[in-house]
Amino acid sequence: CGKGRWPRHCRYELQPGSWVRTNSTDQYVAISVVSDYMGLLHSISQEFRIRAVLDAGGNAGFAAAMFGSFWPDAVVVSLEPEQSNYAMLSLNTRHLRNVMPLNGALGNINGRLHLRN
Repeated sequence: CGKGRWPRHCRYELQPGSWVRTNSTDQYVAISVVSDYMGLLHSISQEFRIRAVLDAGGNAGFAAAMFGSFWPDAVVVSLEPEQSNYAMLSLNTRHLRNVMPLNGALGNINGRLHLRN
């Protein structure tokens, strides 16, 4: 913990395939994603056949993993510009072949982005 790729955080497995960082909001985001989206996913699935999902702001990958698991025949593209969040997004979705994590952002112009916390 504290060395190598994860300089400020230790990680632990919240449940199989779902990793969170200590000293972060990951655990709260994971719980929020499940409580906020589960009913919506069921409602959408009753009305539509989902073929593609764009998750613009993938954070640590909890929503992308949920979308990929819930709709295994859909392609899920998840964008995350911040490097440590992108690393977690990649880790949390690596077991889902239909989820494509991308280290980038979505905007109305082409260019470079500087992130500040």
